[in-house]
Amino acid sequence: MSIKIKRIYWDSCAFIHRFEETSEYQDALAEMVCQAEKKACTIVTSAVSLAEVCKIPDQGMLPLEQTQKILRFFEHEYIEVYQADRVICEEAHHIIRLNGLLPMDAIHMATALVAKVDLVVTTDSKKYRRKGLLFYDGRIGNPPLKVTLPDLGIFLPMLGRQEGNEGATQKE
Repeated sequence: MSIKIKRIYWDSCAFIHRFEETSEYQDALAEMVCQAEKKACTIVTSAVSLAEVCKIPDQGMLPLEQTQKILRFFEHEYIEVYQADRVICEEAHHIIRLNGLLPMDAIHMATALVAKVDLVVTTDSKKYRRKGLLFYDGRIGNPPLKVTLPDLGIFLPMLGRQEGNEGATQKE
């Protein structure tokens, strides 16, 4: 029996919260990394995330040493980084036309669709005139993408676990 690896898409803000160790999301993001290290899931993202995490809200541009540490994080074998190639950008183009997303948000959603992820993790909510990625939960793709906040209550059941049982391994 083999373990089915779940594919979890992180947009840039998920990485930013992980690096900032935001208390509200830290447990869920740390558990996803822990499970990815154990090969129970794969974290997927777009290469645009590498550019978007050079500045952290309320801190501005990060020191070079910190950005180098962040870029090294993306090199872990449990993280798949997809290039924003022609296929993904054409999909993003259609997403923009049909749903009105901003180009970078559309690239994240297009990457998630092309990568065939099980879940999109984001904290991107309504800002100014934008709806934010959370608004698009179940509205983009076929089957529709599940878009959610970093939440152990959603993530752990995907792996066949309940909170408090994080260390167990699911066999199919």
